[in-house]
Amino acid sequence: MQTRPHVRAVVATGYPWSAFLLAEEIARAYGVPLICDLRDAWTLNPARVWNTGRHRRRERRIFQKSSRVVLATRSMRDEYAALYPELADRFEVIRNGYDPDVRPPPLLVANPRLRLVYTGTFNGHDAPPADSAQSPYYLLLALRQLLAERPRLAEELEVVFAGKTTARELVRELGLEGIVTFLGHRPQDETLALQSGADALLLFVAPANRHVLTGKVFEYVATGRPILAMIPAGTELEELLGEYGNAARAESRDAEGIAGIIRELLEQHRTEGSVRFGDVNELFVQSVSRSGQAAQLARLLEDACHDEPLPV
Repeated sequence: MQTRPHVRAVVATGYPWSAFLLAEEIARAYGVPLICDLRDAWTLNPARVWNTGRHRRRERRIFQKSSRVVLATRSMRDEYAALYPELADRFEVIRNGYDPDVRPPPLLVANPRLRLVYTGTFNGHDAPPADSAQSPYYLLLALRQLLAERPRLAEELEVVFAGKTTARELVRELGLEGIVTFLGHRPQDETLALQSGADALLLFVAPANRHVLTGKVFEYVATGRPILAMIPAGTELEELLGEYGNAARAESRDAEGIAGIIRELLEQHRTEGSVRFGDVNELFVQSVSRSGQAAQLARLLEDACHDEPLPV
């Protein structure tokens, strides 16, 4: 560093965790506070990839050197506060969110069939899937149950999966080809248009991932569309969807419960031509936009700049 521009703080986001190691060196070189931002948990990640002694030592050291540690969910903050109680006062929460500038304009939805859309990746290869697997298995069981009750279900319902999936063979085995459509990976503009044009959006969280607050939910709430969430109970995600207002929840593995919600949607679509679970809380939707998050981060940075910096 041959020149020393005016730097008041260093901010680094992980993953990759190596970004924090470099940021620590830069903050020390400039003698300014370090702020580390974790969009996913490090050693507490449910995938348990980094749950090793070496990673735990590095994590503790980085947190000790940081003026603030920004976490994506309250549950992450609570878990890290329990793991490092002496550092709890420096843990802050700024959730993920959505960018209003890239959203397509609202659509007047008038699909001839009830259209349920999921945009994202599935990684569950087994049937039934592991507790940590992101899989549509129980939704497909619910669809098979509905098909047995309503032989002409394909005339009433379309389920669209846009993204990487391992479910094609299971769909064939269950006889759901006329109901489930696979679009594969789509560009962002097409993905956002699919979300806005859905009658309702599908959200999946596996039982073992109860502390995950997927970024997808913020894209979904930005549409104002109804959300059918197949997620564990008593989670931060359930609370967030309650704040949103236009969502319904079934347990991740409750095929009967999922089928019951879809029955209600089918009837609503048949009689009214559209569906809803409740009124959208527009103030909440605005609060999780990028502009709202930027204001949070600006306040946090201003406070951190008054902290004692790392020694040079």
